[in-house]
Amino acid sequence: MASRLTLKEAQALAIKVLSKILDMTKLTPDKVELATLTRENGKTYTRILSAKQVEQLIADHEKAEALEKEKEKQAKAASTSSS
Repeated sequence: MASRLTLKEAQALAIKVLSKILDMTKLTPDKVELATLTRENGKTYTRILSAKQVEQLIADHEKAEALEKEKEKQAKAASTSSS
């Protein structure tokens, strides 16, 4: 059975994908618009995220990317020093 993403995880994934495929140096809320489509109690709801919410998602993504790069850098340094 496939695992399901939470809405927050799906939004983070959307920002990650957009950051990789868009031809711009930096994502900004004025260049990206995100909306959610959810179903609750048999009704469908569409919600457009505010610029502030998109900005927070972008900031979270940038922090995660920086942490990932730092981990890679440390792993590379550790493997170099043990050689």
